[in-house]
Amino acid sequence: MRKRRVELVESLFLNAFFFVQIAKVSTRFALSPKFSALRLVPLDDAQALYWRRWLFAIFNVLVYGTMVVVPLVSTNLSFLLANSLRMMIVLTSVFMAIVAILLNRKATRDRILEYASDRTNVVASGAIELVARSWHLLAIFYVLLLLTVWLARPFDATTFMIRASVYSVLAVMIGTLVSLALTRTITGGVRLPSNVHARLPLLERRLNAFIPRMLAILRFGVFVGVVLAILQAWGAIDVLNWSASSDGQDWIGRALSAGIVLLISFLIWLSVMSWIDLRLNPRGRLPTSREKTLFGLFRNAFSIILVVMASLLALSEIGVNIGPLIAGAGVFGLAISFGSQKLVQDIITGAFIQLENAMNEGDVVTLGGVTGVVEKLTIRSVCLRDLDGTAHVIPFSTVDRVANFMRDYAYHVAAIGVAYDSDISEVKMAMHVAFDRLKEGDLGADILEPLEMHGVTMFGDSAITDACAYQDHSGHAMGDRSRLQRARQDGVRRARDRDSLPAGHLSFGRSAGGGGRRRGGGACQAGGRQRARRTQAAKARPQHTRFALGHA
Repeated sequence: MRKRRVELVESLFLNAFFFVQIAKVSTRFALSPKFSALRLVPLDDAQALYWRRWLFAIFNVLVYGTMVVVPLVSTNLSFLLANSLRMMIVLTSVFMAIVAILLNRKATRDRILEYASDRTNVVASGAIELVARSWHLLAIFYVLLLLTVWLARPFDATTFMIRASVYSVLAVMIGTLVSLALTRTITGGVRLPSNVHARLPLLERRLNAFIPRMLAILRFGVFVGVVLAILQAWGAIDVLNWSASSDGQDWIGRALSAGIVLLISFLIWLSVMSWIDLRLNPRGRLPTSREKTLFGLFRNAFSIILVVMASLLALSEIGVNIGPLIAGAGVFGLAISFGSQKLVQDIITGAFIQLENAMNEGDVVTLGGVTGVVEKLTIRSVCLRDLDGTAHVIPFSTVDRVANFMRDYAYHVAAIGVAYDSDISEVKMAMHVAFDRLKEGDLGADILEPLEMHGVTMFGDSAITDACAYQDHSGHAMGDRSRLQRARQDGVRRARDRDSLPAGHLSFGRSAGGGGRRRGGGACQAGGRQRARRTQAAKARPQHTRFALGHA
């Protein structure tokens, strides 16, 4: 008999010791009084020591009292006395817990608020502040919940509460660790190697745009899992049996299938976008304007199609009937087709413009009376930037003619006004000299044909217009025009310095005295007077040089 009593005492003590040590290990793991870097709760060292002492005392009184003292009293003395003793032990533990909470309410609240002020996430900071202001109420509610559970099932209440509390603490700690790891990954972002970033410059930005959102969704899933684990530990729900049932397995399978569809769709989208980036950033050559335009349009169209298909497949996997959605989309498309004919015309016209390669990004075009550089092409409109910097968005339905200055080659036509008494041969010689200087520059390789003289093209009030033209690569005529004008201006300045002419007057072939060769009598005098009047008019008017840029 005595041996059996000793074995009973040893068994009761070992069971109680096991539960107490598990509770103490969990408390040390969460509080870490001597290692603040490992602490899972936002408390300082003094508060961590405070809570460790109080929790250890409560564990010792509650567990050893109910699992060792009460069974021994019930076995050796009286069952009623044991029940009374159990009630006193439980009420004493509840009183100790409430006193510890109220004594440290303000210090713990201030420490949690300080922790919340360091958070960058507004939602997380607000949630932590709410917990800080009401933490004592939540803690007292938890203590009273334990008391209620004990009153409802007094014979196994201690074992049940300790087991549920330990499982709850473990679930919270594991969820916290996983959430912290995900938060650190979200904050740090994704960093690609320099060689990969050079070949795919937009890949890192796309990953940092989508992966943090996915990790945030995963973190929310961790939170839901922790809540379900706590409810499972306290017997509020039975998640394990539900997940093992046919309905639970079917629902979980559908959810996983939908997630896999979305993940595969994202990987396909990321691969296609990276392939487009690789085509637009090849090694050894620059992509053509047509490639940039077509790949840009393909990127937008592929993204829209993939999003629609992935959404429909995901909805189908979770059990949503997508037949009405497809029918509704068809009806909506018909309504758009009949009600927005301009939109349909925009899309169809834009498609044919791209098929015919009428214009690409970077081209200089004239559309609807607006001349500018094509900045952006979409499936229904084009954005032009004119010389004033104004952006014009032109729908394709309004485009009836496309004038493209960047196709194959262009003609630079220069019309130069000179004085009536100029020698045309010297004018042509000066224009050839200016053209030769232009060919010697860095734009000389773009000139395709020699200078073509058109001769005198117009007799003005005070000047004769002499024109010339040459062929160059498309897109360079404007730069050639500026350089040719500077080269011609050098010739004008030299001629003006040589003949001491006023600014704005250009004359070739006159003598140093400024007079022309006389040809007898009144005709010569009349011609001299006419030349004098024209000279005075030329002095009053600045010289004008007219340029025309055309394309073949």
